[in-house]
Amino acid sequence: MSNFDDVGRVPREAFVVSTSLLFALCLVSVCARYYIRFGIQKEVALDDAFLAFGTACLTAAMVVLYITMDDMYFTQGMTFAPMRLGHLPTPQDMDRVVDFRKLVTASLILTWVAMMAVKFSFLALFKRLIDRMYSLTVYWWVVVAFNLAVTGYGASVYVIACPHFSGMKVVNCLGGETQHKTVQYAISQLVLDVFGDLLILYIPLQLIWQVKLRLTQKLALASSLCLTVVVVIFTVTRGSGLEWQGKLDVVWEVYFQIVAAEVGLILVSLTAFRALFVSRANKKPNSPRKSPSFLTKTYHALKRILDPRRWTSNYSKDVSDGEGQRNAEKGIDGKLPKIPRATMTGMQTFVNEQGTTTRGDAELSVIGSYAEPGCDAWPKFFTMDFTLPLMARPVLNAFLVVFVGSLCYFFANLYKARMLFLRRKRMGLVRKYQYRSLYCRLLTSVVLQPCAPNHSFFFGHLLYLKGRKDNLPPNAHEQYMFADIAHEHFQDQGMFYVDLWPVSGMMIIVTSPLVATQVAQTNTKLSHDRAPILKRFFKPIAGGPNLFDMSEKEWRPWRQIFNKGFSTEQNTNIVPHVLQETKVYKETLKTLADKDEFFYLDLVTLRFTMDVIGQTILNTSLGAQKGYNVLADSMLSQIRWHQPNAEANPFGHFNFVRWTVEWWNGRRMDQYIGSELDKRFEEFRSSSSSKKQKSVIDLVLQAYVSLPGKPMPEKLDPDFRTFAIRQIRLFIFTGHDSTSSTICYAFHLLSKNPDALKQIRAEHDEVLGKDLSQASELLRESPKLLNNLPYTTAVIKEALRLFPPAASSREGKPGTSICDDQGTACSTEDVTMIWTLHVELHRHPKYWKRPLEFLPERWLVDPGHELCPPKYAYRAFEYGPRNCIAEGIVMTELKIILASVVREFDFKDAYEEWDQRHPVTDKNSLVYRGDRAYQMEEAAAHPVEHYPCRVSWRGA
Repeated sequence: MSNFDDVGRVPREAFVVSTSLLFALCLVSVCARYYIRFGIQKEVALDDAFLAFGTACLTAAMVVLYITMDDMYFTQGMTFAPMRLGHLPTPQDMDRVVDFRKLVTASLILTWVAMMAVKFSFLALFKRLIDRMYSLTVYWWVVVAFNLAVTGYGASVYVIACPHFSGMKVVNCLGGETQHKTVQYAISQLVLDVFGDLLILYIPLQLIWQVKLRLTQKLALASSLCLTVVVVIFTVTRGSGLEWQGKLDVVWEVYFQIVAAEVGLILVSLTAFRALFVSRANKKPNSPRKSPSFLTKTYHALKRILDPRRWTSNYSKDVSDGEGQRNAEKGIDGKLPKIPRATMTGMQTFVNEQGTTTRGDAELSVIGSYAEPGCDAWPKFFTMDFTLPLMARPVLNAFLVVFVGSLCYFFANLYKARMLFLRRKRMGLVRKYQYRSLYCRLLTSVVLQPCAPNHSFFFGHLLYLKGRKDNLPPNAHEQYMFADIAHEHFQDQGMFYVDLWPVSGMMIIVTSPLVATQVAQTNTKLSHDRAPILKRFFKPIAGGPNLFDMSEKEWRPWRQIFNKGFSTEQNTNIVPHVLQETKVYKETLKTLADKDEFFYLDLVTLRFTMDVIGQTILNTSLGAQKGYNVLADSMLSQIRWHQPNAEANPFGHFNFVRWTVEWWNGRRMDQYIGSELDKRFEEFRSSSSSKKQKSVIDLVLQAYVSLPGKPMPEKLDPDFRTFAIRQIRLFIFTGHDSTSSTICYAFHLLSKNPDALKQIRAEHDEVLGKDLSQASELLRESPKLLNNLPYTTAVIKEALRLFPPAASSREGKPGTSICDDQGTACSTEDVTMIWTLHVELHRHPKYWKRPLEFLPERWLVDPGHELCPPKYAYRAFEYGPRNCIAEGIVMTELKIILASVVREFDFKDAYEEWDQRHPVTDKNSLVYRGDRAYQMEEAAAHPVEHYPCRVSWRGA
């Protein structure tokens, strides 16, 4: 097994097993179809040829793929886990990547052609069913032409998107400069592919709706819709997961394209049971009548359209009189019969007679009013009266109604959203002194609201933000876009409006402590309710409503119950557990130091903090640092699959694989936490109060069952149990994710500032003694020593100031306003989210001296000193009624970790090595505000690329 076989979201074993089984089933289905067609039905049609062609293309693609399988996972490893290579890439390694690029392009083109052959096979089948349905025949030709164009474009995309088959430019297609271009071409291919599927879908829908068939025939036709639905699902899934961890996931693309082709060939093979589609007549059909040629039919159609008499008011009367005269000469009643639906008659006759029936006099009488004598009825499309009522086409009518209604709804909401923003932008407000507002001062003038520039009526600020995003380094956190806008345009105001409809809506971005204080503390209408959009963010993580996103009415009683689990006493109780897990963490670091191994500090620390939060919340060791644990690995997997910005990526909503993985992870976490809750509850009922444990889960159970007037229940209340599971999932996420990020940045900043590192080590020597082996035991016996580490606390606060792991949000309320730093009253009505951007607020030059420098001393100076932080400017844990409930526990954990690790290890970032393995043209594009370790988004904000580094042990 290769070192890279398990890299990515589709391991090699799963890839090979699933594609091989489906391919075998595909070959069996195709062989069975041809046995039926040749051995039983003894006939062959055009759809059989397309099936054979598609099978040949898929077989060739599979052969090419298995030839390059080793190189594919080697390239995947080079892209997502280069540290497993063990050395810098050699020319031979690059040759393997180039060879893979050539072969995988051929495989993708062959697979794409196989998928399109499946579509054309179904189109060929449908052509036989609609041969007498003239409007659908014309539509069929349009669909064929469109899908032919999509076939050519889709096959060429793999070359156009990245026309490089040698050198370092091949690597850029996977994770470098041309990656975004590759993804854009792939998305355009996906959109055209899905649109072509939907065009094909209309044909069986129209057949099922209009044609009088037996139930078995309708069911068979309905089953053909499965092809389009299945192909659309696989196509959208493929497009939604093209990018992973900021790079192009080629294995994902190849896997789902092959699976889609295999499933498509299996489904199209089922149409061999043609008796369900085309019934055999019991009687021998009449000999067919020769139909006029295409040119003859077109000539008569044009002649009838261009007849000058057709445009006169007497034309209908002349035609009627002429028909009546001819009928009278033939002895036919002059009264015209009621015209039946020609398409129904033609389809029914075709199905019953296998399409070989002769048009009798009755049928000719139906189409006689549309065609000249001797002319077949094909030109009806050109000569028919287009004033026929729409109800004659119910499916098309319904589709048009839904489509037009959706467009009207969209544009109505678009107009409403844009005008709302424009009115806010142009609003002239006469401000007066308000005694109830602390920040609005006396002024009478007409002013404009602070609104982001470059607003478009159709796109709002979406295109503007895209331009901002393109200027950021790769994988940079989206909050930097808004931070740059605030830094360049709104330093004096401290807030601004931005229009993101239909992605979210109108938002207010806050970068001022004065405005943030109003939002989170002083304005009671705003300070209690968080933005509803957070529910979508936390649903996969917590599983449902939780303390973070609940409304005030639901949140307040539960907050009182959980407060006891995060009391000051609990901060002392967790010290032994944190020290126990820190010992394992140091052993891991020592092993990496002895090997001088390139590793990702954030990934190692995430598993460490997962164990710490397991001790804190559940009073149990998860063992995530040493191996697999259901709860720990399910949460880590959930975060890895979580897409916080799915609203900005429309295809992200349809990633069905992500839905399945998130459901499975959530189910396993619920089972694990639920069993722990039940076990703790039984222990609580059977033990004395003096022996009760002091973890968060135990204290929460005690607080719940000890409510006044509530007797001891025999069984845990189901509602509380479900809610407690959600809260524990939330605490596990917030407790380990943001803590890991802060630890990494503390080590990073200390490594870049030797004076601060020297000073924090001196403080630890003074308080804990110079004997490193006794420090842990000393803290275990006297946890209060942590209160004697002011410089360590200052280092933590400074790391959280420069790199806050999260931001704060509240919901706008009708009739409520906030005032910016200039005193302008800004309404929060119709505002979906008020977002306090800590990353910009903490670096704002208006409130912080030397804002970009790492200066722990600013937290130790006296009030009035120029470095002293302004009141309420530091908001890492937020203020107000909805501040972070676990602030005390988090600070205790961080101080223990720094006190245990800083004196024993030296950390050095390895971004230079990373950049050598992932070269780019402009290295300056990899720095944001002077720091290479800028933040990326993976649930919370983490160091980009998970902080590649090397560690050395000072005891060596």
